Amino acid sequence: MLSGFHHPASHSLAGLRHICVSAAVTGFVILNLLASYYSPQVRILLTGSVRQTFQVYLFDNGYTETNSQYYTAHTVRDPGAPDTLELTLPIHERFRLDFLGDGTVAFLGRLMIVTRTGLRQVSATYRFDPAFLTTHGLRRTSQGALAFVAADDPYVDVPLRALPLESVSTAYSLCPVLYVLGPILFALFLYRIRRDLAAHRFLVLGMLCVCIFLSFLALTLPYNHGPDEESHIFSGQWYLTHLAPPSIASPVFYDAYWGWNYLVGSPDLTYWLTFKLAHSIEMLRPMDLYRAARIAQIVVLFGAFLLVLRFTRVHVAWAFLLSAVLVPQIVYTVTYVNGDALSYFLSIAALGILLAPKDLDSRVAIPVSLFVLCNTKTNYLVLLPVALYILYRQYGFKYWPYVVGGLAIGSYRRVFTLLDEHLVGRSFLQNELLHCSAPVRDRLLSGRLDYATIITPAFYETSLKSLYAKFGYMTFSLPWYFYVVGASLAILLILANDRRERILIAVVFVMNLGMSEYFSMSIFYEPQGRYLFPTVVVLVLMSVRRIPVLKYLWYAIPTAFAVTAFWLRYLGSAS
Repeated sequence: MLSGFHHPASHSLAGLRHICVSAAVTGFVILNLLASYYSPQVRILLTGSVRQTFQVYLFDNGYTETNSQYYTAHTVRDPGAPDTLELTLPIHERFRLDFLGDGTVAFLGRLMIVTRTGLRQVSATYRFDPAFLTTHGLRRTSQGALAFVAADDPYVDVPLRALPLESVSTAYSLCPVLYVLGPILFALFLYRIRRDLAAHRFLVLGMLCVCIFLSFLALTLPYNHGPDEESHIFSGQWYLTHLAPPSIASPVFYDAYWGWNYLVGSPDLTYWLTFKLAHSIEMLRPMDLYRAARIAQIVVLFGAFLLVLRFTRVHVAWAFLLSAVLVPQIVYTVTYVNGDALSYFLSIAALGILLAPKDLDSRVAIPVSLFVLCNTKTNYLVLLPVALYILYRQYGFKYWPYVVGGLAIGSYRRVFTLLDEHLVGRSFLQNELLHCSAPVRDRLLSGRLDYATIITPAFYETSLKSLYAKFGYMTFSLPWYFYVVGASLAILLILANDRRERILIAVVFVMNLGMSEYFSMSIFYEPQGRYLFPTVVVLVLMSVRRIPVLKYLWYAIPTAFAVTAFWLRYLGSAS
């Protein structure tokens, strides 16, 4: 009787203890985020043949080795401009910047001090010319740069108070609000789904391990290792400083050959999510934008997985993990910045909510799912008919007002484009003609279609190989037996479905392949398997309900081998 009497109290104490620990951890995270954000910074821009790591001595009645630290500059890339290095340091009234190794350096003439209070950021720009500062071991070359050798102990002594002020600018940011509310909301969300996390801990740990592995690859693989990553970054960086999409008349990046920007006239939800989060990461710790954007993609991916675990049946969450385990190309696509990786996983989430909702009102689930599907990449629009088919099979016309509402809200981007074209007086095609190269312009104006693509075996071979595993710029292939494994896996998954589902998968595949063929016939797009990812979305979602998922996890071995082999190739070439 006594043990029974104390049992509820012990549970209450355990729950209270858990809440206190969670609150303490959340508070610690918030304090660290705010401390990083509000720390004043010194930023110096430079170029040249110089190591990216510098030794910085802080002045305290002289310079000593014990009062120094090493800092690494990150690369700043802008379209049409040479790469520059930005060195970010904690503010100190006087410091010495020491160069390591031999090389040449050219400073861009300015030093910036960034201070933040509340939502305000003040950037003070100072003139920075080593000719007016104390230097050692630096000699000016005929090109105006400063040459140095390590044996001469090269450095620049920087007294901040002595630098002439040139300008002061003020900007405002909501990042501090995100750093406070984000951890709180995330902690509350984890508390709400604690039973789901406990019940499916193997699944959650598996997905977490995949994301950690992907983060390692994303941080160590070189810039632009995947198809058109640079163009994706130059397009998406618009959202670092804007909320609304760009106009046709906006001063944005356009690819010099194709004449397009991924945000102009196209669905761009994945870019908005990626670069808004990348901006929040950069504000805490300045780094190469491509690294921040890659990590942002993976964070959004894991966040979508947790939302799926909360609001759908567990087999939809398994579809996330199996996608990363079964298909090396999907794993590889997550390691560089693009719109395909998140479009794939967001499409799984959107269709999964419709197929297997849990604790989510259909009047909310339907508009949200259709909004997401309307705003993923263009080749994923083939999934809209699939979504409508699923809704009809499950509900008939019961929720048609919410279907219409979801499609209407989801089409905001296309409405924006039509209004923008009208106001600017230039169509999307005219805009592309304005910015593209002569060969592409000739193809667009002629309207010719290269029908030989339909009977070209190389088109289908490249499409199917790169659907499973063909990395880089379609230059890294695997031995033939890997593709036998991929083909056998596809057959097993197709056979796991019934006749009606196989027909649906086949229809989506034909539509996807037709879109890819059209782009290749019209403007010579290279065939790539990622254009066929929507078919994999349907195949995995339909199959995961019927297969013993644990028995398929062994496919993680060839997947891990494939991406690791690619990573090792780049590691070897770098060394």
